[in-house]
Amino acid sequence: GDQNEFATMCWWNTGKVASLCAKLDAVKEGDKSILDNSVIWFSGCMHGSNHSCSQFPMTLIGGGGGKLKTDQHVVFTKRWLRDLHVTIMKDVFAMSGPGVDDFGIARANLPYMQMKEILNA
Repeated sequence: GDQNEFATMCWWNTGKVASLCAKLDAVKEGDKSILDNSVIWFSGCMHGSNHSCSQFPMTLIGGGGGKLKTDQHVVFTKRWLRDLHVTIMKDVFAMSGPGVDDFGIARANLPYMQMKEILNA
């Protein structure tokens, strides 16, 4: 396929996510919406022709029940994608134990680093 076909697929996927988010935002749970209480991770699979996990476009949508900072841009370089996933599992969904604490590959023996920049204090 060519770049126009790839752009068309990205446009279609983005429209579907936007539609889902609008529907989740329309359903109220107390004084918040389902979207306010959810976390949707949406990303492309590559940045140009680069599949590096530190360079593909991604967005977190929703507030995670008030635990996520919203309306911000975070530069995601020199960080492991594992750090984002584990931060969401541990600090937004309060998960722990096997499968969470050892999630991802500890490349170069680097420990997990919490992504404080995405969390409300």
